[in-house]
Parts: sequence; C-alpha cells; structure tokens
Amino acid sequence: MRALILVALAACSYSPGTGTSVEPTDDADAPTGDSPPLADLVRAIELVDGQVTGGPHVEFPLLFSTTQGFLKDTGNGGDVINADGFDIYFSGDPAGTFRLAHEVERYDAATGRLIAWIKVPALTASTVIYLHYGSDAITESQQDVQAVWSAGYVAVLHLDDDVDATGNATSVQLQTAETLDTLLGRGQRFVDNDRIVVSSPTINNIFATGGTAQGWFFATGYGENGFGRIWDKGHTNGWSFGLDVTKNSLAFVHGDATQFGEWNGPQSSVTLNSWHHGAVVYDKGSSANTPLMYVDGVQQQTLDVVVPPAGALDDDSGNQLMGGNRGAMDRTFQGQLDELRMSNVARSSAWIATEFTNQVAPAAFYTIGDPL
Repeated sequence: MRALILVALAACSYSPGTGTSVEPTDDADAPTGDSPPLADLVRAIELVDGQVTGGPHVEFPLLFSTTQGFLKDTGNGGDVINADGFDIYFSGDPAGTFRLAHEVERYDAATGRLIAWIKVPALTASTVIYLHYGSDAITESQQDVQAVWSAGYVAVLHLDDDVDATGNATSVQLQTAETLDTLLGRGQRFVDNDRIVVSSPTINNIFATGGTAQGWFFATGYGENGFGRIWDKGHTNGWSFGLDVTKNSLAFVHGDATQFGEWNGPQSSVTLNSWHHGAVVYDKGSSANTPLMYVDGVQQQTLDVVVPPAGALDDDSGNQLMGGNRGAMDRTFQGQLDELRMSNVARSSAWIATEFTNQVAPAAFYTIGDPL
C-alpha cells in the first residue's frame, strides 16, 4: 500500500508554498458575498512503480508537466478559477494543510497546460502528493519559487526567460538566437557567438567540496571548434562542461593554474540531433579525484583521462559564468539547451537517474487520480 506524505504539525501561521501548516479560517475572516467561496478540488498524484531510483531524495524538485481539460480556467470549460492559475497549489495531504513549495514555469488557461516544479520533502517510490485547484477564495499566486530550489542549488535556469530561479544570480543575459519549445518546456537555440551571461557574486567554487553541473541539450554538432560549452566558468583556475568532437562525448575540464584535469566520456556516448541529459559531479578538493559523468541518467563507467589532475585547490571566483559558450566567444554550443543547473552538492547517481526519468517523460512518472 502506498504511503502518503503526511506531516503532523502544530497549528501555526501560513506562508504560501513554504511547507507549513494552515490554520482553519475563522468565520469572521471568510470572504463575504452572496455565495460562499468554492472549496478546493483535490486529486492525488501517485508515483508509478519503478520510476524512482533509490531514495528517499530529500527536498527533491519534482517536475509536474501535464495538459488536462480540468486545468483549463472556467472561461474555457475547466475548473481553475483564476486565469493565471493562482488557485493551483500542491500539498502533502488531501486537506491541503501541509503545503509544498512550488514554481509554475508555464500555465495556459485555454489549453490546461501546466508545467510546475514541486519540492517534495522526501521522494520515494511510494510518494503521494495532492493537486489542489478550483477555489475562488484564492486570488494571489501560491508560488514560493526560491524555496523549491533550496536543496543546494546555486543556479537554476529554465531558459524560458532571463531569471535564475534560485535568486542567486543578479543578472541572466540571454544573448541567443531564439527562445523555442523544447522537450521540457521552453529553452534557447544557439548559433554563432551566442551565449548566456550569468552575473553573481555568490556562484563560485561549486566544486570546492563536491558539486554538480548539469543540463539538457539537443546538439546539431559538437560545437564551435568541436568543443561546444554547456557551462563554462573560465579557463585559468576555472572549469568547463560541454562536448568534445574528438570522442563524440561529454568533456569536463578543471583549471590550468594550480590544479588541472581534463576528462572525456566514452567514445560516441553522445549522439547528435536528439535530446540528452548531461551531468558532471566533481570534488576539486582532492587532486586525485576523478569526476563522475552521466548521460541520460546513466553513469559513464569509462572516462578518458586526457590530462591527469594535479596541484592544489584553486579559486574560480574571478571568472565569468556562462552557458552555451566561453568568454573568448569561440566555443559556441550548436543546437538547443534547457534546464541548466548547478549545485554545491555532489548529487548521487540515484538522484541523477531519478531526475532524468522524471524529466524525460513526466506523464509516465506519475498518475493523476479522480477528484477526491
């Protein structure tokens, strides 16, 4: 029998989306008018067997992406009251007492298309959460975007706009060819000298004690000069993560001043003209450490050590953080990028595998029940 995410908390005040309990509304506080407010409609979201690897994954950002007739607004024949989807929220219990922080990346009232990221306190194979909608008492957004990305994330770029969802970046400049529909939602296409410039005084040294860089990519070639970038944090004392035409694989390079290492994935492990998820996990605090690289949630067991790592810990804080290119503008990614993320946490292989499974086919990851 599937367990529920039920959290018993003492009565306390409520802040939308933070995962705190909600006190029952006193009659004196209830909205006034000729008709009482509509109560929430509630449906269970239940994970499908075999979709979660390992766990529990603490504070996991679950992708909920669906198109449903009942998620249209009432003006289009659905059950959502607010045309901006403000009455949509998620919880760990049917009553909506334990709210789950969420971010709406996209909502279309005419079609019922919803793309949302939900922070699940402890994701397991038996997780059940609840979708709420249809209350006319809710007139403000229930999102708490930065709370969704509090589990070690230092940058999250959905690439549908110029925003870092974590709030760490002071500026995200999309100097790209176009914004277009991608596998997950909306992303960016890159051609000659395109790039994403991320400015932040705090997104530095993510690999100092173990970190993760990742992203979705659709490559039409291996990039300008054969080394298209997914992420880049400078060459001297910095690091880069992208593609390498010499092996048709992912490549990770770290530093070239006091500590330097360069690794490629297995031969022909990345194919062109199809979507892939790539990730690298690395701890630069150890000169003997070898990164772990992943393609489509699978760890690449054999890495080609182009240059063995050597030297002491360095500092990349003086380097510009970029996506899709590097500062010299000669490593343009060829194709599309989406969902670029960095963490100052070394994500486990089980976490990365679960991310891939959830994001590559959200509709197969869970089922949506009938109204309770």
